[in-house]
Amino acid sequence: MVDSPSTMKKTFTVPEIKPLDKYDISRARICASVRWLLSKSYGSAENVPVELREPLYKDQYEQEHLKPSITKLLLSPEIYCRTQALLAQGHGGAAQASQGSLTDNSALLQFLIKKGFSPKVQEADVTEEDLSKSPINAKAHLALIDSLMSLSARETIGQVKMAAEAEQIGVGAPWENALLFWVNRQSLILSKHVATVERNANKAMDGWMLNQKLRESTEEAELPKSQTCSDLQPVQETCQSNRWYWKLVPHAIAFCLKESGNKPPVVTYYTSLCSHSHPTV
Repeated sequence: MVDSPSTMKKTFTVPEIKPLDKYDISRARICASVRWLLSKSYGSAENVPVELREPLYKDQYEQEHLKPSITKLLLSPEIYCRTQALLAQGHGGAAQASQGSLTDNSALLQFLIKKGFSPKVQEADVTEEDLSKSPINAKAHLALIDSLMSLSARETIGQVKMAAEAEQIGVGAPWENALLFWVNRQSLILSKHVATVERNANKAMDGWMLNQKLRESTEEAELPKSQTCSDLQPVQETCQSNRWYWKLVPHAIAFCLKESGNKPPVVTYYTSLCSHSHPTV
C-alpha cells in the first residue's frame, strides 16, 4: 500500500556544517538571504521551485555566481513587493492592505524608511537605481533583504510577550534585545532537553549493563549444576531433583533386611547418583 502525498512525511536536506576556517561568510549570507526571500515570496520553502532552491552555480572555472533565473527575479520589484505584502498580511497588517499593495522598488524603499529600516550600503542609502543595475549590485539587494528581514523580526517579536529581563540582554534596539533574549531562552531550553535525554540514555545503558552482569553471574553460578553427573552418562534433567532419593536407597534396604531378620547380603551400588539402574544383590 502506498501512502498518498498528503500523508507522506516530508523530509528536508540538512545543510553541511563546515568548520570556521572553511566557512565562507559572504557565500553563506547570499544563500541564506535569497532563500529567505524566495520562501517568503512563495509562501513557504516547500513551494519554491526546485531549480531555484540553490541560488548559486559554478562556471567552467569553478567560480560561483547567482543563477540567471535568480538574478532575473531580483531585478524585478515584483518579488520584493509580494514578500512585503505577505509579511504584512501574516502580521495582521490590515491597514496596509487597505492602502493597496506596493508596486515598485521606489514605493518599497519609502515604506521601509518610514518603518525605520532604510537599506544602506556603507552608510549610503540604497536607491531604486542600485536595485535595477545590470550586472546586479548584490550588496544593494542584500541590504534590501536585510531590511525586510529586520522588519519581519520586529513585527513578530512585537506580538510576543517578553520578560523585563529582555531589555538588559543587549545594547541594540528593544526588538533586537527581545529577539536575543528569546534565542537565548530557547537555547537554554534545548540544552536542558539534550542533557535530560543524555542522562536518561546513560541510565538506560547502566541498567542494561547491570542486568547483563546479573545474567552472566547467574549463568556462572548455575554452570556446575549443568555439568554431567558421571563420566559416562549425559546430563539428565531429573539428575538434581532425584539426587536426594538415591542417597536414601541404601538406608531403606538395610532397614528392611534388619526388620525381616535376614542377614544382609553384600550390596553393590552404582557410583552414579543419577542412574536409574537397580542395585546388584
